[in-house]
Amino acid sequence: MTEADPKPSEQIMIIAGEVSGDLHASRMIAEFTRVRPGARFLGVGGEKMKAEGCELLYNVEEVAFLGFVEVIAHLPFIKRMMKRLLDECQQRRPDAVVLVDYPGFNLRFADRLRRLPGFEKIPILYYISPQVWAWHASRVPKIAKLVDRIAVIFDFEKPIYDAVGLKADFVGHPLLETIRTETKRKDFCESISISPDDPLLALLPGSRLQEVKRLFPLFLRSFAILKNEIQNLRAAVGCSPALDIAIYKDILHEEGLLEEVQVIQGNTSDLQSHADAALVASGTATLETAIMQTPMIMAYKVAPLTYWIGRFLIKIPNIALVNVVAGERIVPELIQGDATPNKIASELAILFQNPERRKTMVDDLSRVREKLGEPGASKRVADILYSMVS
Repeated sequence: MTEADPKPSEQIMIIAGEVSGDLHASRMIAEFTRVRPGARFLGVGGEKMKAEGCELLYNVEEVAFLGFVEVIAHLPFIKRMMKRLLDECQQRRPDAVVLVDYPGFNLRFADRLRRLPGFEKIPILYYISPQVWAWHASRVPKIAKLVDRIAVIFDFEKPIYDAVGLKADFVGHPLLETIRTETKRKDFCESISISPDDPLLALLPGSRLQEVKRLFPLFLRSFAILKNEIQNLRAAVGCSPALDIAIYKDILHEEGLLEEVQVIQGNTSDLQSHADAALVASGTATLETAIMQTPMIMAYKVAPLTYWIGRFLIKIPNIALVNVVAGERIVPELIQGDATPNKIASELAILFQNPERRKTMVDDLSRVREKLGEPGASKRVADILYSMVS
């Protein structure tokens, strides 16, 4: 291209079906448009992607389904979304497609897209690998046939794709760009009207509505037991930006703890950093808390049928991402029948009362942080995408 004949601006379809994907995709979009300011993104995402100029055809609030049972219940909507996105591709002819996590939908979308006339060779980049190491490795060859390149966020994932000839790049974990705090504990505690001398428990019940409705009451009942054992214990809940804060307050009211638990939206990183311990749902939040090196317990429940199916599909001994990255169980996992208020409170009490246990976990979390690579994942992914469309 010459200066008189500049390359046309790219149009890129991007699908990020969860809150975490919205965050990571938005930062990648920002890095890409810094180099190609005229580039246009459209697809599925959230408010952060929208703020970076992405045209949202669907919002993550509409599509973040959790578990086998919930997906089945929403199949008619999922089929409509699939058809519309494929139709949009045919009409707009994007230069590339970026798939961000969300494998249940994204892999099917890639398969359907590849079958459309004229789209057999469209560049497809997968950012944040499906968790094939947790479910079944049989997906790996299929992924290699559907996408051109994959950007992985855990170093142990790269050899999995290298083995089948798929170009894989370890870009580091994007959380390293976003999880930080510059607030001092004293100032943070004052901002939520608690004493900095009081022990503080962070409650992180997930980012999806279904998770919060299932887990937040459990977390609150665990806190209610624990506060009878830990003098002056205070608690605060980190709210998902994708959910209305009224959802949390309604549950607090139902549990009779509206006046005892602080509700925090917008600075969850400060809560994770300054809490003395955390009670966390399975998922990305365990890694966020690990980056802050805050001792934690992971507790999780899903619909009974979802759990029953999952038992036969999951191939690894641990499900908390922090433990997966560590390669061993450094954080207790209380799942399904084990996730009771009494058991959770008992495990949390150890973190508050046993200094040696706290120190061991903090040291282990520090090693997890080192395994996540270096900051700069968003720019690395943007550079990969740019190389694919140039």
